[in-house]
Amino acid sequence: MLAAQIGDRNAGLVLLQNPDDLLFRKAAALHALVLTGGQNELQTGLSPRGKVTERRVCGLFEALGIDDCVAQILARICCNDSGLPQGAPSSPVISNMICFRMDKELQAIAKEGHCIYTRYADDITFSRYQPLTSLFEGPLPPAGNFSPDLLKARLQLAFKGNGFTINPEKAYYADKHSRRMVTGLKINELVNVDRRFVRNIRSALFAVERQGTATAQAVLKEKYGRESGFASHVRGRISWSAK
Repeated sequence: MLAAQIGDRNAGLVLLQNPDDLLFRKAAALHALVLTGGQNELQTGLSPRGKVTERRVCGLFEALGIDDCVAQILARICCNDSGLPQGAPSSPVISNMICFRMDKELQAIAKEGHCIYTRYADDITFSRYQPLTSLFEGPLPPAGNFSPDLLKARLQLAFKGNGFTINPEKAYYADKHSRRMVTGLKINELVNVDRRFVRNIRSALFAVERQGTATAQAVLKEKYGRESGFASHVRGRISWSAK
């Protein structure tokens, strides 16, 4: 409840900073819709090691003119395990405020290279109809995963200089002939859920029908290491595909 109030009170500050940026971060489907079509695309993400720490959240509140002791208390309310947790009502607004300077730097790089820059949470995408040669030091990599070291030094510095690290597992280049996925959605022609995602939901429901909830729950724990209820897991996946 307190985290939700903190998020609501700070939302106006994000709108004042840049209303267009916030629009692209409200929904994964909207983020994907912006990139739909036959474009070339560079995807990357922030490494979990570069997560927003409680110390950074406290520093943000202090920068807003909040008393040091109060800022520490607010940061402790908003954080869990010394970091900003996913799913908390205050996390999106706070993370966007902390990422504001990085967003501006990446936007400037995208503008110079005639690209579109979008970010949804820690998923970052550059796209344009022409090859993204301006973002790489050398020739373009083949479609697929690539090493972040191939990116322009200025682009790498925009992440490092703001306390973030590029996740090499999320560094992916796609041309207009390859399969393109953004925030788990397929965007080659229309925004759509990947067929494999839908098949997994169907197989989960089939497993419950044939084997029972207890067996399906055991499989979920073995495969994903999750203690959450099987019904919540499936409901969340169905809700995601219906957005």
